[in-house]
Amino acid sequence: PKPSSRFSEQREDSELIGFMRRLLAWYQKMVANDKDPVVQFYKRIWTYERGVAVEADAGGGSPSSSSKAGKSARAPGPTSERLYDACHARTESMLLEAQNRRMKENIAGLQRTVEMLQLEVRSLPDGGGAAGGDAAGGG
Repeated sequence: PKPSSRFSEQREDSELIGFMRRLLAWYQKMVANDKDPVVQFYKRIWTYERGVAVEADAGGGSPSSSSKAGKSARAPGPTSERLYDACHARTESMLLEAQNRRMKENIAGLQRTVEMLQLEVRSLPDGGGAAGGDAAGGG
């Protein structure tokens, strides 16, 4: 059966009509409260999924005209899979940057240790058995 015929059959269902009214009221509330970060997030995903240029929305261009122009100018439009891959790549990049930073800190610490040991070796008296003499003299 067609959705329109199915809906006309359900006109007597007061629970369905009440649910639809609550759903519409909630939707109208969400549209009125478009500053909500959750609503903004879902709007951005919606526009990304459809290939609507965010710059056109910000610049006041109509989304329908920008989406038509954008889709004809681009290869395949963005998908949720591409969005997921981009988020995954960004997360991996951030983790690698953190690991790189930690490794640089470790290298800097090791370089300081090497410099301190080199200074210590230079301060030892020349003569091959200096380490044994220190141990005997210190005890």
